[in-house]
Amino acid sequence: MPGHTMRSTCLRIREMFLLWYLITSLGASGETAETCHSPVYLEFGKIGIIQCSFPEGFHSVQWYDADDIRGETPIITYDESREKHGSGYSSGEFDIHPNGSLIIRNVSIEHETTFTVTMFQTTQQRPQYYQVHVKTVVKPLHNRPVVSSCEDAPGSCYIEWTQSTDVSCQIEHSRPAINITWFLRNSSSDIIVSVRHESSSDAATHTTVVLLQDPSMYQTNLSLYVCKADDPIGLLEKKETTVLFEKTDMDWSKFPVDEILGERYSNVNLPCSLRSPRIVVWKKGESVNDLVTTVYDVLSEDNLISSMPSRWKLGINGSLTIHEVHITDESTYACHSYDGHMESFNVYKLKVIVYPSPAYPVVEECPSDRYCVLEKKSDDTLTCAVRGIRPVVDLKLQSFPPSSLAVSIINPLRTVLVHNNLTDVILTVGLKFRDMFLTRHTLECIVTGENASMFTTLSTKFEVIMTDRIQPTKILSVSLSTKTPLDKQSVFRPPWSYVIVVIVVVSSGLTIIGCITWAVKRRQHPIRHGEQQQQTRQSYEEVNLEDTPLMSVDKDLFIQQLKHKYGVFYHSLTSVPYVEKREHPVNALFLDVGIDHLLDGSWSHKTSYREVNINFEAASKMCVIEGDPGYGKTTLTLQLAYEWCEGIPRTPLESTEILVLLRRRQLVNSPDIFDAIKRNLLPSESTLTREDVEKIFASSTVVIILDGFNEYPDRDRFLQSILSDMARIQKVPKFQLILTTRSSQLTKQFPPNAQKFKLCGFKSKARNRYLQKITQKNSNTSVEIKKLLRDDPIKGDICEVPLFFALCVHLEAEETIENDFSSLTRFFRHIVSCLHHHFKNKLDDDDVDNFQLYEDHHGELNKIAFNALKTSGKLQFKRGNLDKFVEYYVKVGILQKEERTVIDDTPGVLASEHIKTEHIVTFQNEKFLQWYAAHYVGDQLSSRSTQDHENVLEILDDIDGRRFPSFFRFVCGISPDAAEHILGYMRSTENGDELAALCLLEQRSDLKRILDSVGELCSKEMMLSPTKTRFVNRSTIQMMELASTNDVCNLSLSLNDSIVVADEETDELILGTDLRLPILKTLHKLWVNTSGHTFSENDVVGILKYAKKCQGVNEITFSNCILPFSIEDETAASIIREEKLQVLWYTTSGIRYYIDADSGKWKNKNGGDELEKECYWKESGRRIWRNVPARGVNLG
Repeated sequence: MPGHTMRSTCLRIREMFLLWYLITSLGASGETAETCHSPVYLEFGKIGIIQCSFPEGFHSVQWYDADDIRGETPIITYDESREKHGSGYSSGEFDIHPNGSLIIRNVSIEHETTFTVTMFQTTQQRPQYYQVHVKTVVKPLHNRPVVSSCEDAPGSCYIEWTQSTDVSCQIEHSRPAINITWFLRNSSSDIIVSVRHESSSDAATHTTVVLLQDPSMYQTNLSLYVCKADDPIGLLEKKETTVLFEKTDMDWSKFPVDEILGERYSNVNLPCSLRSPRIVVWKKGESVNDLVTTVYDVLSEDNLISSMPSRWKLGINGSLTIHEVHITDESTYACHSYDGHMESFNVYKLKVIVYPSPAYPVVEECPSDRYCVLEKKSDDTLTCAVRGIRPVVDLKLQSFPPSSLAVSIINPLRTVLVHNNLTDVILTVGLKFRDMFLTRHTLECIVTGENASMFTTLSTKFEVIMTDRIQPTKILSVSLSTKTPLDKQSVFRPPWSYVIVVIVVVSSGLTIIGCITWAVKRRQHPIRHGEQQQQTRQSYEEVNLEDTPLMSVDKDLFIQQLKHKYGVFYHSLTSVPYVEKREHPVNALFLDVGIDHLLDGSWSHKTSYREVNINFEAASKMCVIEGDPGYGKTTLTLQLAYEWCEGIPRTPLESTEILVLLRRRQLVNSPDIFDAIKRNLLPSESTLTREDVEKIFASSTVVIILDGFNEYPDRDRFLQSILSDMARIQKVPKFQLILTTRSSQLTKQFPPNAQKFKLCGFKSKARNRYLQKITQKNSNTSVEIKKLLRDDPIKGDICEVPLFFALCVHLEAEETIENDFSSLTRFFRHIVSCLHHHFKNKLDDDDVDNFQLYEDHHGELNKIAFNALKTSGKLQFKRGNLDKFVEYYVKVGILQKEERTVIDDTPGVLASEHIKTEHIVTFQNEKFLQWYAAHYVGDQLSSRSTQDHENVLEILDDIDGRRFPSFFRFVCGISPDAAEHILGYMRSTENGDELAALCLLEQRSDLKRILDSVGELCSKEMMLSPTKTRFVNRSTIQMMELASTNDVCNLSLSLNDSIVVADEETDELILGTDLRLPILKTLHKLWVNTSGHTFSENDVVGILKYAKKCQGVNEITFSNCILPFSIEDETAASIIREEKLQVLWYTTSGIRYYIDADSGKWKNKNGGDELEKECYWKESGRRIWRNVPARGVNLG
């Protein structure tokens, strides 16, 4: 205590001396130097720092909250021993930085004052003092001036202005007040306009409002205004908001309307009349009376352009180009433009025309590949039609040349059928032949009517030979259901007819024979008819080392470092399509849609992945999760990591101490699992060694997740290495391996007792749940997406992949997905295009032209993708000029980047280069890889001769069509010239005819050729089986749908070893867990061959309901399975009777039974005896099943 009193006294004397010394020196050193900047603006409610730059090694610093410090005590002092004291420090209000700067822990209004600081460099030198004026600031609610009706606009907007409407611009709750002003912007300058001010204040902040009362008083119907803020201290991120005003009382009906014709899928350009417009506004509506602004652009303002549909593009002259015009684009369009001096108005009526298919009138009974000659007799009808045309037209059947009077057309009947906004026009007529001497007549079926001029001439010429000349005049009936009686007055009888008949019979015999001979020869030789990550990181928790065993300390530190790494993983997911600077935690995107579990040789569905059981005591140490690309394997592993890090209860990893999550690219150059963990999961500055990791594993329960195991280098050896290492270090094994892999690339090294799970994609219920989660505010979007997938098998198939379904949902929500796609290539091309457009819409960047260049020119990416396709998917990018290109495609959502730690032990390498972090670039999904590789192959093959087989084989060699089936389909759809090479190559391979038929589906322009190939294939018995790849099974279904829709042939289908369940809502059949068999109108025979499966009565009734929906099924055969002893359901009996359906059952002993609809009993097909109970139980108890030969066509 005496010592303490002595020290306090000395400090007090010292402070009094310093204060005296300072007061006496104020006049000598009273300047304010640049050491401390003044004034200083500190934000209200935040930590504030009054920054000063004192020389190093200063003796002490004292801060005062007053400008006159005489008689004042410092609020905080930083003395020579670097201790802090003073009333401000003890209260926690102030702190001091080691460099002497003052820290205000929570800035308030009271801190808006003058602070004085004194600094002693040494005790021998006079002190220096500085004064700092502090201004407290409050940032406004918005980072820019906010204009009414434009609250959500990012700095610019469009307003349709009406009389008596005031437009306000305001900055709310700022400190100090920020002045704002309205300016009229013209081509050369900004002009201040008169406004009305309204301002308000509270205790700390100010709100400034300026009202623009009449925008049009200074300008024409289009005017551009800017609300500018005077913000010298930088409280706002954007200091001005630009507004485009347009008056709404214009009468568009007074302007002339120009008709524009656009053929579907062509490009249509709609010009504005001004050569160099400054402002352009495009409107769209059903008529001039309901026009709605769709697109606007101020060409002098880079940031003032609205979003627009993906196929729209504005030219530099304001013209609107609609690419690949669709029927839905048919509307009235209006352009309102202004060049700074005058306004212009243009109105267009866009009509979309669709040529018929085929592109000429089709005469019934006429072949399509040769000049048509028909033989007609009395009471026949003659029909011609155009199908799939738009707009509707008329048809006329006439003699050719039209001046000929040899044939009269009577009783024309015109039928118009409308479907999918297209029209079929059918004309049926009767013919009246007036010239009895002429047996051969040339006729023409031609498109007429007011819309005929929209098309090039559509006509078909053909000839009719009369085969029935008993009467001089023949009349062909016009009605399809009744004959029109002859009117006596309508028969033309020339004078002396009987005499002439005799003369003709006698004198023209040779002539008739010659005509017949000429007609036969003519039939034998016919005439021919002409698309800055922000990571959420967790800081390490401090570990208390006192009284803690060393191993426990290492394990805790190890777990904390793992959780930190995983937090980076699962908090930084980028959405696809790209949204600027937005990242998402995995739990915000993940959807639990269940998982399939392989039990006793068959798959059973679990409603949640959380039913996966991690049992450390089980004999099996391995769990395999399989799934196709894009099915969410990686997302599931991140969800598991999230749950482990957060300690979420009732999850698979709840009792797991250590979780290791590794990806394929993190194992390159790693000799074992422990080295891979050290290199990739621990911080580079971590003190833990590889040996520490091994020791921690020896005493812990461990789960190791190897994500994308099918891509691992030397995967089987690495798997055995992990198992051996874990068995070596753990006396009692307490670990589990979880491997994720593609379904088509399962390794043979998995032990038989390994647990096997399968991700089955987004089925109907999963899609509905995802739609509910994403489209909560827009039920119409949900309905449209469901209809889109239900009506289009191509989209329905590709959207079972969760990645592409999520993509379609988000793009459809922005109305960028179209409903008219006839091939996989066209649909995927639109997906890629939408990704590019979606990214550029949300981009705030001046260099849009460069991004357009990246989208249009991707030859280097094509080549890289092709090389990756031939080398197991490894992408190689050269650093340098491709960096921006790769970054663009990463943000678009086509490529993705991952980090990998690389250790370089090369002798002489610099220490700073010993451990490096590399970015590995991959495609988001394998279909993107196949898409760009297909572009490369299409370019290569299109320039080669069809006879150049050697070079074609060199290009296509080593590409597995069964592993990359979409690749070949993409090539055929992208390049018609390359398609011939692809089809020839595939037909030379095993099962090539079937694979070639799939590629033909991409060339929809040659529909007849496609249908011929599909008909030839589907005329055989088709087969669906789990032994085939899912892609081949789905493609088989797609071909059967095509055959059924076009009534190409009768179908016969065998379902081999598939669990067959009927969907109660749609009556469709569900095969296994991931295939759906739609209604096939031309299905005649169905064979269900499922070894050892037991069908319930409800199962059988469901299959019968499916048969009824198909309408044409006459036989269903069951084999190698157990059916109910009887079928007593009345619905089944009714279907069997009404459809005249034969239901057969091949029992295990080879006896064939059929179901009797009246009794519901099984009867012997041969003798008619009913199946007895005793025999039934014998059949049901058999374990060895009769081997029914495999049926159907193998599609690859």
